[in-house]
Amino acid sequence: MGLFITDLFSLGLSTFCLAIALHLEPLNKKSNFAVENTRQSEGERQFYSIKRVFQAKGKQGFTIVIVTMDPAHFNRADMKTLACRLNKTFAQSSRVKAGLLADENVARLFLSGNLEMPEFGKAQRGLYYLDRATRKEYIQFSTKRDKPNNEVRIKVKCDT
Repeated sequence: MGLFITDLFSLGLSTFCLAIALHLEPLNKKSNFAVENTRQSEGERQFYSIKRVFQAKGKQGFTIVIVTMDPAHFNRADMKTLACRLNKTFAQSSRVKAGLLADENVARLFLSGNLEMPEFGKAQRGLYYLDRATRKEYIQFSTKRDKPNNEVRIKVKCDT
């Protein structure tokens, strides 16, 4: 009986997440949109890939971004760099949330619909948050797998 209720809860959560995803409008047509397509200054090194962007409808919604990177880059310096680059990349968006993953396979499976939201949540290593109206911007992450994804939290101030 308990297992049945858990399965129903998972199904309900999956349906809810699907409804949210359908309400969001994909910004890019390809599922493998990469930041390499944007201009970089001479000294910048690319250590992350934007896998998917969902542009929210309306002013109150969030632009949702799925980002993958090598686990070695889950450190303060690279996370600050990533936050500033996401701020610039999504300069036209007033509100942004980016899920940070260290596993490209999880991102691919989630985006193809072959992975449920709870598994995505377990694989998520961090979050970038930006709300230009409230001037709130931070990035939080875990330095190692299986640690809370808010182990380290950095308030971001980017030079723009």
